[in-house]
Amino acid sequence: MKASLTSEAIEEILIEEKPNQIEHVSISFDKIKAYLPSNLSKAKREEYIIEALRFYLAKVKDYSLKKWKFHSSFR
Repeated sequence: MKASLTSEAIEEILIEEKPNQIEHVSISFDKIKAYLPSNLSKAKREEYIIEALRFYLAKVKDYSLKKWKFHSSFR
């Protein structure tokens, strides 16, 4: 059985996300080492940073909500 390359198949190939097209963030270790525990293994760094960002976002959202409630009480 011979497979044919249709325009639909070509379009599917072109629009699919390729591994080299996935956005990555790269930060020099020297820039962030002061914010990481010294006993943190290299393998755990990403997990630690993700948890720190989640914690920060929750605090910012909580602060923004409290600030909004405070200001809305004056209306």
